[in-house]
Amino acid sequence: MSPILTKAYSALSLLLSQKVNKPIVVFESDDWGSARMPNREAYIDSLRNGYPVNKDIYSQFDCLESSEDLQDLFDLISSFKDIQSNHPILTANFLVTNPDYKKIQDQGYLHYYYKTIEETYHNYQNTTKNLKLLKSAKNENLISIQSHGREHLNVSRYLDDLINNDPNVLYSLNNQMPGIVIENEQKNISNDYVVALEHYSKKDLNEKQLIIKDGLLLFEKIFGFKAESFIACNYIWHPSFEKVLADAGIKFIQGIPIQFVPKGQYKGFNYKFHYTAQTNKFKQTYIVRNAHFEPIMGGEHALNGCLKRIERAFNLKIPAIVSTHRINYVGGMDISNKNNGLKYLKMLLESILKTWPDVIFMSSNELGYFLQNK
Repeated sequence: MSPILTKAYSALSLLLSQKVNKPIVVFESDDWGSARMPNREAYIDSLRNGYPVNKDIYSQFDCLESSEDLQDLFDLISSFKDIQSNHPILTANFLVTNPDYKKIQDQGYLHYYYKTIEETYHNYQNTTKNLKLLKSAKNENLISIQSHGREHLNVSRYLDDLINNDPNVLYSLNNQMPGIVIENEQKNISNDYVVALEHYSKKDLNEKQLIIKDGLLLFEKIFGFKAESFIACNYIWHPSFEKVLADAGIKFIQGIPIQFVPKGQYKGFNYKFHYTAQTNKFKQTYIVRNAHFEPIMGGEHALNGCLKRIERAFNLKIPAIVSTHRINYVGGMDISNKNNGLKYLKMLLESILKTWPDVIFMSSNELGYFLQNK
């Protein structure tokens, strides 16, 4: 999609989003639970083998959250309150599994196997307290745990290329990574394997529906409650998935103004338009992000840009829905990355409360119910 059309869709989404009578801020954060780059050693080895991981921020900095990462984030959030004594609440969207690389390899790439995040947290260093910390933060209304899917991996694409002995995928498997970034002929850097729900064929589409169902069942088993809100990896999903989500209890669909609908055979996407409070035939409500806060892209720029977008939303009498990914708040690859993210998050929250002292913090679900009732 061209930049001009993207801007037009975003502007129209702002204008059509439901008006509210109070300044509301929602923070939505993706990728929690997903093990991206396993450790610093794997990153260095990837560089030595010619993979341009130094040109991709997710390969450089994104990794499984540690217990210390979670505690530091919750300590910061808990130090702020709005006019109604609500803490800022992070709608944290979780992947509930990661690939079981050894078992996939041992079975000759014929079948896909995964480990739940319970198993993942048990196997990684400094993560054994994670579920306990998450439960505590949920009880204190610091976090709203919701669904980002089963795994941040396109299972069928990954297995197909393993069977075909693709050297890049074999490398990623041997180093326990969900794919690896490569540079294409246009000099673009990408890891297409993390695009979890892009389908190739009708058969693959059906398999993706089963993956969604399985992921939501696992979510309930792990966390002890059903997810009510869902966001697709990379904002890519087929419209047929919405019935699957509705049947599983999903009431709210997070996203951006543009939904990317796969054409099939990995030949690109069609586009659907969304705005906040729009509903579909299953009575699900779309919650559309209209601001982003990614200090990893540049702290001052992220801070000032986010505040301008919040101001724009409030001037239009609509909720400010801020996207801020996990990558900003984890330090397993580089501790200075987490420190930088927390520093600017603190500055953002201070600025919000100073500029709009009557602001109200809500989770995505709270906003969804508020809009439905309004």
